[in-house]
Amino acid sequence: MVEGKLKNVSYISNFVSKYQRGLEMTYEIDGQVHTGEFNVKMGSVAILLFDTDLQKFLLVRQFRPAMFTSTILKNKENYGKDYSDIKWEEYDTECGYTMELCAGLIDKEGLTPEQIAFEEVEEECGYKVDKLTPIATFIVGSHQSGNAQYLFYAEIDSSKKISEGGGNVHEGEVITKVYVTLEQARHYVYASENNEYAEINGPPGVLFAFQWWFLKDRLKMLENSNFNWIPRPVKSVSNIRFSSEFDKTKYGYNPKRMNFTINGIKRTWDLALCPSSAAAILIDSEKRELILLELQRVQVLVGKLRNAKENIGKSLESIDFTKANPLEGVTLELVTAKVPDFEDPQIKLKQHLETIGYKDVKNSKLIAKVVPGIGQSGDTQHIFLVDVKNSQNQNETRIPFSALPSLFKQNLIGPPNVYYAIGFVIDQKDYFSMIRVIRCLIGKRCCSSNPLPTQTITEISLQNNLTDEENNSEIMKKFGEETPSSSTDLKIFEEPLTSAKIAEAHRKKLETGVATFRKIVYSNGELDNSNLNEPPSPENPHPFNGNDLPPVYSHSLVPFVNHSPVLRFLIDIGTNLADIENSNPAIGKYLMRLRIEDIKSKIELMQEVGFQDSEIGEYLTRNPFFLLQDVNDMRARLNYLELKKFQPKEILKIVKEYRYWLNCGVKLIDSRLGWIQQQFKLTAKATREIIVKEPRIIMFGTGPIERIIKMILKEFNFSQNQLKELIIDDPRLFMMDAKLISRNYRFIRDVMRINNETIMENPFILRCSISSLKTRHDFLKKMGRSNYRLAEKKESKNDRTPLEEAETSKENVELVDLNDFLRPSDAEFAKFAAKTYPVVYEKFLRNS
Repeated sequence: MVEGKLKNVSYISNFVSKYQRGLEMTYEIDGQVHTGEFNVKMGSVAILLFDTDLQKFLLVRQFRPAMFTSTILKNKENYGKDYSDIKWEEYDTECGYTMELCAGLIDKEGLTPEQIAFEEVEEECGYKVDKLTPIATFIVGSHQSGNAQYLFYAEIDSSKKISEGGGNVHEGEVITKVYVTLEQARHYVYASENNEYAEINGPPGVLFAFQWWFLKDRLKMLENSNFNWIPRPVKSVSNIRFSSEFDKTKYGYNPKRMNFTINGIKRTWDLALCPSSAAAILIDSEKRELILLELQRVQVLVGKLRNAKENIGKSLESIDFTKANPLEGVTLELVTAKVPDFEDPQIKLKQHLETIGYKDVKNSKLIAKVVPGIGQSGDTQHIFLVDVKNSQNQNETRIPFSALPSLFKQNLIGPPNVYYAIGFVIDQKDYFSMIRVIRCLIGKRCCSSNPLPTQTITEISLQNNLTDEENNSEIMKKFGEETPSSSTDLKIFEEPLTSAKIAEAHRKKLETGVATFRKIVYSNGELDNSNLNEPPSPENPHPFNGNDLPPVYSHSLVPFVNHSPVLRFLIDIGTNLADIENSNPAIGKYLMRLRIEDIKSKIELMQEVGFQDSEIGEYLTRNPFFLLQDVNDMRARLNYLELKKFQPKEILKIVKEYRYWLNCGVKLIDSRLGWIQQQFKLTAKATREIIVKEPRIIMFGTGPIERIIKMILKEFNFSQNQLKELIIDDPRLFMMDAKLISRNYRFIRDVMRINNETIMENPFILRCSISSLKTRHDFLKKMGRSNYRLAEKKESKNDRTPLEEAETSKENVELVDLNDFLRPSDAEFAKFAAKTYPVVYEKFLRNS
């Protein structure tokens, strides 16, 4: 029974550890002296176990003091406290438990990593393993220890069970075996509805191991470019020396020995806590390249030499580092930034990327969260996918997507998160074309709080794109190219007649003089009582009635309904075929080619978005082109909205109110979002609010919007901030006719004598009917109430008409609030603005 709390917790700083020893390392690179930290640690092995009987993975769950300590320290109530001031015994130990692969340290002299792996499987899990399949060998702690971790795969079954496992009880190990189904493993590795990113409460090796398992069969089918990474020439390394006397705070190396009691057993554990981090999988989606940093790590060079066969058991001081090849110390790594407690990993990563030369950073997407230092450091790492273009980083290495399967097989190229990054890109490339997915996942432009430069889109080219999307001509064209011309629903013949079969029949007729006929299959008893070799007669009726056959050609879908299961299915779910034909006469022939299976998969997508069953038919009536598209394309467009941080309810509103949203490509939508954000200088949040309020603005012409912007800024003298407020408060204003807005503004300013600040509080007035404005103002004027309450002027530059003087010159005049003036019903206007009876205003309307 595992206890929920620890007992007798204490920490000490003065100790000698068997598992880690911090040293200051000095070395020279081309004669220039450098210093760094080297932590003497042991290598390790890890084994992914798969039970072939249960069809489940076997993991181990165990208590990790480093995770427990790190988690408790990061609680806000403990911020800045000394270890001795924290009441460790009051915290539940659950936060210290991890999900890990069966693993162990390489701490037994004379045993190979494979032999140690066999022992660990027996000790922790209780199974005897006959065969280990190497997966990869990582460099762990490239900036400190340069040690290796060997990752293996092994299959187990009930016949190989020799004990219950559970680790060494006398050492106080708290290990529980956990079986994980294939579906659960997928949830760990891949983002889903339940988790927006991959997350494992364990090291990145677990995430990578599951990823490898799901990829292993597809990797065999991928083209192998035989790419072999060879580091660029590096500078020479010499005079490597070590010292145990150094300022430990300089590197953040502050080891602690933790003493505690768990399950009645006293234990000690050596910790070396370090801050969390954020890592970036950098890709250039346009060039189809993965970007990794090529770094010269002297710690890795020392780590490899230290673990060479001839140096096993030797002290660091006795190893001859002069024989080292500097290339052995070069690694491929992700861009990584430290993240102090309580700070945003995404923001820190972006700042770091800009610092090292990645200025053109697109929006980043969190794809995974892992715990690299489960044993000693207890840190968390957030892994982001980032699309970049140009860079000024001299250390980067760009690897084409096509070469990644080969790189995936190379050992000791970098830490486990690099292998995960390679696998992630391969995985996405295998499912879809990488160009499409990356741009859909991340977006070609980001909606960040600081708008990035956006490519100028000319009105003519964009309007051409919008015309194609609104007419949906490209959708019909693509569907026509991908769908066979023969119907798949009306299966009269045994097999379709192809051009090749026609040519073959023609050739045989020329050679033999005998025509070839297709065999017709009758499977419903049509010929049971007929002899087709005899003429038709009352005693020998032939089976077919021409009236029962579908028409060869028709201008309408009506004659086909009784013969097409697809059309009947559409009618059953509430689709109005008559309305579809009236608005889109050309679409009928495309609907006839649909398959019910395809329609159902798209209806399931609509249900996932949030459509009620009663709403589906109405939506398909308004947008039948939805049925002609690839369901994966539409999922990618929904993923794009999710990655732009639209909430599920907002996505449903967008898709409903702009019926063609799912018909539009991500590239076009993203260009429009970027254009709107730049024109109005909006934040990402404000851009989302606008799209949710009025989704149709995304496909409104840029030319008309630009004219309204110039008119508001230059002719109406609104400020840029006021322009931004207008689009946020009433985005539909920018979809109106510019002439109508101009006419309204002149009347509001010159006749009603209302200033810009008051208009800002009631922007709807700019798109009201001019006749309604005139009628209501004339009525108020007749009633002696045509004086309006004005908002306080905030900018002296604009709107220099003497409006305030006109207001203040009349004392004891009751002012009309513009909100009352704009009330939707005439009765409310008369009651609240004119302070009279509705019948009086109705009489005025009849006589005016």
